[in-house]
Amino acid sequence: MIFDNANREGETDFFFSGTTVLPENIRFLRKNGGGLIFIAVNFESANAFGLPFLEHSFTVASEKYPILSNLMKHKIPYDTNSSFSISINHNDTYTGITDNDRALTVSQFSNLVSNSSSDKISDSFSSNFRTPGHVPICIANENYLNGREGHTELIVSLMKLGNLAPVAVGCEILSDTGSALGPEEAQKLAKERGYVFLEGEEIKDAWQRSEF
Repeated sequence: MIFDNANREGETDFFFSGTTVLPENIRFLRKNGGGLIFIAVNFESANAFGLPFLEHSFTVASEKYPILSNLMKHKIPYDTNSSFSISINHNDTYTGITDNDRALTVSQFSNLVSNSSSDKISDSFSSNFRTPGHVPICIANENYLNGREGHTELIVSLMKLGNLAPVAVGCEILSDTGSALGPEEAQKLAKERGYVFLEGEEIKDAWQRSEF
């Protein structure tokens, strides 16, 4: 569980390492998180795949569809830019939305991230996945926490600090009141169930002390 900070989204997300994700992990996120289930990946891997930020894609497409330019004038209230890229399904999925399908998409994408130094990784990606899909991808800033301090950068940085593949699957934790679960409630939940709860500042401090 990672809480960004009170001056940003003020939300806590659940995360699992992408390389070990199973259908029961997706089910856990769906039932206990309740927010959007997404992939967080480092910039280098996304760049090797040829993945764009969604804002860049919309900027290009706005020449043909001006409505996109009008919509993009409205900025998000908690940051200067978004980490969202495209959404994907693995080719061996059917609808792509079931726990089994999403686990397959996440795990196979993560396996490619683990081998992203390959010269033909972009071909492998395009051969095995389709878009649009049911698992959105969020790309970390190329400067990690020095460039942006969102959940995407926090979890990808944490993965690198733990010498794990820099890819994870996450989901925002919602409350029963129609809003995000507050940090106090999230800490209480973590204590009751034995989950690890980290604040963004803790990860940021560890990152700044690291060799990355």
